[in-house]
Amino acid sequence: MKILVGILIGWLSLYFFAIVKKNIGQKKGIKSKEYANLAFTARLRDSIRHIIFEYDIKRKNNDFLLNIKIKEKLIMQLMHRAHFPELCQSESDINFGLALYIPVNGWEKEQVLRLDKIVSEESETVRMSKSGQIEYYVIDLGKRVRFSGYFLTRIIKEVFEADENQFNSSLYSEGNLPYHLN
Repeated sequence: MKILVGILIGWLSLYFFAIVKKNIGQKKGIKSKEYANLAFTARLRDSIRHIIFEYDIKRKNNDFLLNIKIKEKLIMQLMHRAHFPELCQSESDINFGLALYIPVNGWEKEQVLRLDKIVSEESETVRMSKSGQIEYYVIDLGKRVRFSGYFLTRIIKEVFEADENQFNSSLYSEGNLPYHLN
């Protein structure tokens, strides 16, 4: 009898976790199929792949800055997550990861609402913060190449309604991280 109850509980648990995992998976990357084959997304994924290789693997945990511009106007930056204490687990946590910094001061209200919608739809995979007089979002992308390329493309296309010809990016090497483990 105990064995039957154990088997029943095991099957029910497995079924419950499968449903939860499926629902989480559906929330993450809602429009990823729509953006997956765009040359724009591939270009961003290649840049992110280069950043991860160059600044985490080749030169262990170095600092970088990727400026992302639309029509020569800086709209967001991709940088090392250690620059944002809200993304770190402790003061000594300077592990490599991508952080997307999006200042929203001066944006139209509709653009901020579209960004809020995207962030909430992808909420299972990103974290967000707003702070002080300078309103900004900071989103922890980790080391996820595909998701990061998709997420950046989605923001550029849906928030700024820009196409590939209006997009420009520039990568800067910032040397060693200014933070040290004690």
